[in-house]
Amino acid sequence: MASPPTAMTRESNSNLSTPVKYSAAEYDINEIQIDDNAILHGLITELSPITVRTGNCKYFSGMMTDGIKVVRFISSQPSMRPSFKKRRQQESPIAIAGCHIEANKFEFSLEVRAGKHATISQPQKTKKLKVDDITSEGSFITIYQLICTAINQSITVPGKIVNVNVSANVTTKTGTKLKKQDCALQDTSRICRVVLWEDVDKIKKGQCYKLINTLVRQYDGANYLSISHITKIETIESIELVSDNEELQEICEAMPIAEGKISAVLNTDEYQVCITCTGNVNSIKDHIRQCIVSCYS
Repeated sequence: MASPPTAMTRESNSNLSTPVKYSAAEYDINEIQIDDNAILHGLITELSPITVRTGNCKYFSGMMTDGIKVVRFISSQPSMRPSFKKRRQQESPIAIAGCHIEANKFEFSLEVRAGKHATISQPQKTKKLKVDDITSEGSFITIYQLICTAINQSITVPGKIVNVNVSANVTTKTGTKLKKQDCALQDTSRICRVVLWEDVDKIKKGQCYKLINTLVRQYDGANYLSISHITKIETIESIELVSDNEELQEICEAMPIAEGKISAVLNTDEYQVCITCTGNVNSIKDHIRQCIVSCYS
């Protein structure tokens, strides 16, 4: 639970000699909620180089954790990066005061923005965070549990690689060029998409792996696994009851993308879907209620 608000002061930009007081709530990463003036405690696990956007706007980003949950942060103040870098190299906890916690509309998750009013310091809390606590195993889950796992969570998943796509070169919204590869991972419960960034060709089709500290991402409403620099890919002997059905192995094939303008809607069909199994069910509302209660797939 978040701690009670702490009184902080900043000098007013007006001619008044009395400083203006702001109330700031303190959060660990697993406690965060939308807030325009927060103090955040955590440990830096990832730090990007400074990137230049259109209009010569410079920023950097990274990931923070409290050993329980991971969150992305962004700063438009390049002068702050050396301080972030130092904390990361020292594996030292950090407190970011005056930051904004906002919703990321693309990933349906929260992220932290450190602007010109943000400051960083050594947290006053006595809680100790260790990199070993973060990069050892993460939360061990099955692919079925991935459906309801929080975005940006660091997890560990064992499974068998049943499909590997050809790697491709992609350009991000900021103009960065990266190499990407999509794969399909299957365990005894389900199958999911895995995205490799830069470290392509590290896994082979038909081989079983344990993906340690892989990050949960979301695209088009579906959760998937994204490999990062803290991820460890560990080969394991086998995982029982993985199907060899080839129809289940082609879920990651590249799909063509068409761009254009909608000129007319010819007809519409309405479907009602079970929120548990996502299968189409009868359009009668009473059947929807019955499916939600009795479906365990």
